[in-house]
Amino acid sequence: MGAITPNQVRNLNHENLLCINKNLTLAQGMLIKGHKK
Repeated sequence: MGAITPNQVRNLNHENLLCINKNLTLAQGMLIKGHKK
């Protein structure tokens, strides 16, 4: 494993944010579905 460049860190952070956003959207969808029942 070589040293991690700032660019790689930025890309990882970006991917993590996208993942978190996706999970939040899914969670919100489930909550809304739960309320509609």
